[in-house]
Amino acid sequence: MKKEKYSIYKRIFISIITFIILTVIPIVSKATVSIEEIDTQSTDVSVKITSDKKLKNICIYTKDASGKYVLFYKSTPNNTTEKVCTISSSRLSKENKTTFKIVVTEEDNVRTEVELVADELSETVLPSSTPSASPTPSVSPSVSVTPSASTTPTPTPSVTVTPSTSATVSPSTSNVPTASQTPVPTVTPEPSVTPVVQSGKPIYNYDRTGTVLKKYSNDSINVSVEKISKYYVAKIWVKNPELQVKKKEAGWGKNLLTVNTMLNSTPNAIIGCNGSGFYRSGSWEPRESAIKKTAWNKTTEGYLVMSNGIIRRKINGQKCNALLGILPSGKLKYYENNKYSDVINDGVKDTFTFGPTLIKDGKKYTQAVGKPRQSYNGSAAKRTAIGQIDENNYVIIVTASAAKLTEMANFGLTLDCNFLYNLDGGGSSTLWFRNAKSGKGTQVKSSSRGVGDALYFTSL
Repeated sequence: MKKEKYSIYKRIFISIITFIILTVIPIVSKATVSIEEIDTQSTDVSVKITSDKKLKNICIYTKDASGKYVLFYKSTPNNTTEKVCTISSSRLSKENKTTFKIVVTEEDNVRTEVELVADELSETVLPSSTPSASPTPSVSPSVSVTPSASTTPTPTPSVTVTPSTSATVSPSTSNVPTASQTPVPTVTPEPSVTPVVQSGKPIYNYDRTGTVLKKYSNDSINVSVEKISKYYVAKIWVKNPELQVKKKEAGWGKNLLTVNTMLNSTPNAIIGCNGSGFYRSGSWEPRESAIKKTAWNKTTEGYLVMSNGIIRRKINGQKCNALLGILPSGKLKYYENNKYSDVINDGVKDTFTFGPTLIKDGKKYTQAVGKPRQSYNGSAAKRTAIGQIDENNYVIIVTASAAKLTEMANFGLTLDCNFLYNLDGGGSSTLWFRNAKSGKGTQVKSSSRGVGDALYFTSL
């Protein structure tokens, strides 16, 4: 009888302990949730939270003067594995480090806690499709990437800025306000003054138009960033392509940088995107033995690589593999399995390597040789493409969601592209724009990944 009674108590005791473990003590797992610290174009700070499982609850606390954590942000994501949360600059200390605690609960109640210090956040960028229309806060935490005065183009009266909410929103979810956001009122942007065309072709009149997200205009450049279907499209007119179509290099063999970091520090850069594929030790290592024998870590792809007239790589016995060159006139030209002399004799200063070419001479193009990206032809992915309509008019197309290369080609034809080239995509895919009013760069379509180079257009 005593043994039976003891057995009952034992079972009750085990049940109580099990209940406490499952319901009272939080299950902590830091293996499935990745929290990436990102600094935006403003002095606000965005935190991107991703998980293999659906997110149930997100809470962000800030430490007050007494050392206690105070809740200031709470979100209940709906059936998503990714969420971007904004920490307002008003919560960042002007003189001291600001400590935050982020608590993430997944759908199975697995919880992750991370403590962050504001001026230790990494200087990478996650863009917002709706940058702040309010004046830039005076707070300047060290996490912000702010261009110097010399890099800020002087806005002109012809510039039109579309006001929007101050919340940082991922482009793919910008139409679905979260608990921390207010819906963006519909604003019809005022038409900007058309630049006086002194040479070349006038601003192209597109049949295919969309919702205007950004505009920039002066007498040397006109940019309209629009959302058309599942694409972000930058329609670009430049007065002097010879001087205004450029490449920015992160730092050959030394650095991989985000597009935002590169172009925010580039004088007069107005609109740009990621460029070549690149190599990085530990991943994306070159397959070709010829490249492996050279210094390749933190460099861009290609047997022949040129930056501002400097030959960065030239492997003897090889030919160009799906290479894009910028001619002295600003024209974009495709080199497929060409000799190096063809590129050099054309006067090309800057090259980009990825491919394939999607449109050539106004028609869909199928790559015949080289085929470094043949395996991608049938699959959908995030993509970036650069196109040219005529000598003064260009487009940058970046997908808001995954697309096949054939879809990109068909879409480029609706924009009357005479030429369209597929640049690096996936996690590198980025569309960058400089806000005319604040002079700071914004990310229309983002990536926090460091890349090898960027293609961009400048104001004169």
